[in-house]
Amino acid sequence: MLPQMNRTALHFAVGRSHSSAVDFLLKHKARVDVADKKHSLTVIHLAAWSGSLEVMLMLVKAGADQRAKNQDGMNALHFAAQSNHVHIVEYLIQDLHLKDLNQPDEKGRKSFILAAERGHVEMIEKLTFLNLHTSEKDKEGNTALHLAAKHGHSPAVQVLLTQWQDINEMNEVCGSAHYRHRT
Repeated sequence: MLPQMNRTALHFAVGRSHSSAVDFLLKHKARVDVADKKHSLTVIHLAAWSGSLEVMLMLVKAGADQRAKNQDGMNALHFAAQSNHVHIVEYLIQDLHLKDLNQPDEKGRKSFILAAERGHVEMIEKLTFLNLHTSEKDKEGNTALHLAAKHGHSPAVQVLLTQWQDINEMNEVCGSAHYRHRT
């Protein structure tokens, strides 16, 4: 049996970036504040994840909560950063002035750490430019450098090393970022 998602038609249209369907559903009073049952995802999360600025603009105009969090404490900035949708991050931070979205999720990870973990160099550079970079650690003691190295994202490691103070900084689980990258 498939897991129950309990999503609305708007969730599906937004998740696939079907702007004409989104527009039609919004004109017929589809609710923008409904979270699915499985992950507590709202349509704003799905728009950030899928990367359609056109859909994001429609949802914001319709009153979608740009600060909504899912069950893991993730918001639209987290989803855009981990999906490498720089234009969505620019819209949230520069146009909507929502720097307060730069909060840690339940694992203690801000958008910068999520971008590094996925190896998104362009996103790392954009978040650095927007002054949303961090040397903070997540709840396991990992920095952005640790996670980029752990997942073998050499270009991200190279970018992060230009701004990192201590290449041999230890996390709390298993070793330094430098050791992980070399193995």
